[in-house]
Amino acid sequence: MLALVLLAATTLYALYHVLLYPLLLSPLRHVPAAHPLARHTRLWMLRARYLERDNRTTHAAHVRHGPVVLLGPREISVNCVDGAAGGIRSVYAGNFDKDEWYAFFANFGAHNMFSSVAHGPHSLRKRMLSHVYSKSFVQGSAAMAAITAGLVWGRLLPLLREMGRTGEGVEAYGVFNAYTMDAITAWVFGMRSSTNRLRDLEGNRAWLETYWSRFPYRFYEQEVPDFTRWMRRIGIELVPEVVTSANLDIEGWILGMCDQASEVVKEVEAGKSVKEEDVPTVYSKLKDEMEKDRKKQDDKEKSHEFDSEKADNTVPLRLQLASELWDHIGSLRHESPIPAGIFLTYAAWELSRCPEVQSRLREELLSLSSPPTTSSAPSLPRSQDVDALPLLHAVVMETLRIHPSIPGSQPRKTPYPSCTLGPYKDIPGGIRINAQAYSLHRNEGAFPRPEEWIPDRWLEKLPGETDKKERWFWAFGSGGRMCVGSNFAMNSNKFVLAAIYSNFRTSIIDDSGMEQSDGYTAPPIGKSPLILKFEELEQVS
Repeated sequence: MLALVLLAATTLYALYHVLLYPLLLSPLRHVPAAHPLARHTRLWMLRARYLERDNRTTHAAHVRHGPVVLLGPREISVNCVDGAAGGIRSVYAGNFDKDEWYAFFANFGAHNMFSSVAHGPHSLRKRMLSHVYSKSFVQGSAAMAAITAGLVWGRLLPLLREMGRTGEGVEAYGVFNAYTMDAITAWVFGMRSSTNRLRDLEGNRAWLETYWSRFPYRFYEQEVPDFTRWMRRIGIELVPEVVTSANLDIEGWILGMCDQASEVVKEVEAGKSVKEEDVPTVYSKLKDEMEKDRKKQDDKEKSHEFDSEKADNTVPLRLQLASELWDHIGSLRHESPIPAGIFLTYAAWELSRCPEVQSRLREELLSLSSPPTTSSAPSLPRSQDVDALPLLHAVVMETLRIHPSIPGSQPRKTPYPSCTLGPYKDIPGGIRINAQAYSLHRNEGAFPRPEEWIPDRWLEKLPGETDKKERWFWAFGSGGRMCVGSNFAMNSNKFVLAAIYSNFRTSIIDDSGMEQSDGYTAPPIGKSPLILKFEELEQVS
């Protein structure tokens, strides 16, 4: 008899929570459902994410149902800009806290700016770093100029010239990832403590294999963490040991560069002569700011003051530094080599498919007062002059639009007790809410013929049109938590394209692997996705 009562109670509970409440009582019942099961379970969306089909699946739902759709009983996706319609201005400029989904990106047992869920710790860390990633600082930095010149003249162009002379096709993604790895590690740790991947492409390929080997298993820790922990308790490990081993290898590598940079800082503090490009710009700034904050927090604790932006001082400073800097190098921010390498690969692919645009870009580059051609080595044009080139900027923006390196959803949480999203009122707190660049960049009102690569659209000067494009452009996110490294990424990527297309003509040998994957991060699907021919151009004195 008791068993029957329990069965009946369980059945009624399930009917109410899974069927009746979502259909008749939930404040989300008026939001269009992306799938017939979306009101009742997230299993259908979990399947799409497990198979890495989530961006196209979500976009198709927006095409069918409009700018706000329900992906699950407690998850909403938005695909519009205006706050009045419940768009990204409400969510991301409104400083909704991040979802716990981001906690996965903590390293060494310490949160970093990207993994911080609450607003306070994120703001604290952002204040520490925003100056060294600001546009004015990046463009005016003598260290950045020296790093860029050293990489362009000393590594990248000689490598491409050698490959071009031998008739060897260039595996573009590997070369671009190697360059961007060398560039960001030099900015963070200084040239002396940085990588030299352009002279070790096989080693870089091995590192990439280690890096990407972990990605198929992120799903468990990010999307179903409770289930993953429960399975672990009963002896079933969904994340294999190889992932832990890969993480430990990468962490050891990061700590090694941190320790090398620390020695350089000691040399600077001792008054020794250190080349500007060898100074660890980001590392030294962050270390200094963290030490100041730690002392400040210690003083407040002694006086029993409360600070909502308090950092976690239980983690050693060395590991807090390493966690933050690993995020700059190996995580999924646009200054890191993974997204930057993806961008450069697609930019070179599109330019190689469009010789007319490539020729126009070359003409623009050669119009610089000091173009980055071999005859001008070892000097480079000013960052401000390269940044101001309209067609180069248009090529960059259009590539980031149609081939964003990170097209996937950026989860946030609705605030407590409730909020309003456009026409939908009383949205409960704690609801996961996302927007994705993949969909925002395909808005036909802002980007006519959205599936085509048309850099000239960014050169149009029709009243209001440029502003509309820029409002819908979301490659770096928006609001207080938009990508802090966007200025570094734009500066570095523009210089790479400027250096290449001032000196070479590129054409496609094999692009059979260039279909873009459909996950949060979207590299090409092929192992060697793009093989290019680099033809060196005659220099005009």
